[in-house]
Amino acid sequence: MDESHSPRAKSKRQNRRSLTNLPTITLILKYLVDKYGSELGLPGWDDQDFVSGLARKTRVSPGTARNFREGLSNHPQAKIRERLADLFRESVPHLEPQWFLYESLDLFIERVEQEPKGRKNITLSIPMEGYRQFDRLHKWLCGAYICYRYSFEQSEKKLVAREVLHVEERNGNFRFEMSFLPGGGEDDQDVDTFDGVVLPLGESVFFVGWNDHRGRSLFLNCDFAPETRDCRFGILSSTRLNNNRAPLAACTVMVKMQREPKDIGSFMRDTTITRQFNAIVDADFGENAREMLAAFLDNGVPMTEIGGKAIPDVVLRLNLHRFAAGMPPIYRAALRNPELKSPFKNASTAQDEPFKKRSPIPA
Repeated sequence: MDESHSPRAKSKRQNRRSLTNLPTITLILKYLVDKYGSELGLPGWDDQDFVSGLARKTRVSPGTARNFREGLSNHPQAKIRERLADLFRESVPHLEPQWFLYESLDLFIERVEQEPKGRKNITLSIPMEGYRQFDRLHKWLCGAYICYRYSFEQSEKKLVAREVLHVEERNGNFRFEMSFLPGGGEDDQDVDTFDGVVLPLGESVFFVGWNDHRGRSLFLNCDFAPETRDCRFGILSSTRLNNNRAPLAACTVMVKMQREPKDIGSFMRDTTITRQFNAIVDADFGENAREMLAAFLDNGVPMTEIGGKAIPDVVLRLNLHRFAAGMPPIYRAALRNPELKSPFKNASTAQDEPFKKRSPIPA
C-alpha cells in the first residue's frame, strides 16, 4: 500500500489540519485560558478536567465546551458569548461578547490589550442579606417582562410606552436589559436599551441601568407572594432625553412571560412601542381593563383625612394591595381571551401554576 494513503498518514494529515486550521473562537479561548485561566480557577487547556471545568464556570454543556477545544464550533450563540465574556471579565473587565466573533486572533488580542476609552469600572459592596434565598430569588426575578408606563414625552393623547425588560443571572449576579424608544414613540425611531445590574436589598429590588447618555432606575418590592408571580408593580425613574432633561418618574406595570423569547433582541424591536392609552390597553388586556389599568398607572392619588379635610398625598407611593388584588384577574382574563394578541402570551404555557386546568392559549 502506498504509504501516503495509509490510515496512519491520513491521521497525521488530519492532526496537522487540526493544528493549523482551528476556528478563531478556539484560538481565542486558548489564548485566554493560557493567559488568565489559572487566576480564574480553570484547568489547563490540555488538562483532562478542562472540559468539565469550562462547562461549570460558564454554565454551558460539556459538549459545547468540548467542541470549543476540539475546534468544532465556529459561531457561538449570543448567550454563550455572554457567558464566556462574564467569566473572563474578571481578568479583562472591558471584554465584550461580540469580540468572540472576530475572524483574527491578532485583532482580538489587540482589542484586549487596548485600554478602553470613555469607560470607568466601579466596584460596589452591598449586604449579602438579599442573596440568602438565591434560588428562590433567581426563579422570581429572572426572565422576560412586558412593561407598561406613561410616556415621558408630554402629550394630550395620554401615551403609554410598552417596553421589554430582560433579567438574567451571570456568575452569581443579576443583569438586565430594558428597551425604550428614544424619540417619544415616533414610528421611524430605532429601539434603544439600558443595560445594568439588579441589586436585591432585603425586600427591595433595585435596578440601576445606563447607556451612553443617561441612567434609569427601577424599584420593586420582593415579597415572593403568589399574587406577584406573574405581575409586578414598580416605580421607574430617569431624566428626560429632550428639552430640559428634567428628572421624572412613572408607575410601571410589569407582566412576566412564562417562557423567554428565543431571540430577545428581535422581540424587543417588535414589541417596544408607544401608543395612546386605550389602543394599548384594549389590544393587550381588553377594553374592560381600562379603568383598573388607569388606576395603576395614574396611581389614583390617595387622600388622607386630616382634621376632617381631605389632603392629597404629595409623595408618590404605590398602592401594592390594590395592585395585588386587581391585576391577577386582568392577567388571567387576557390569557384566556383568544381575541387578544398580547405580547406576553407569545410564550405562555397552559401547564404553569396556577392555571393547570385552563385551555391552551392560542398563538
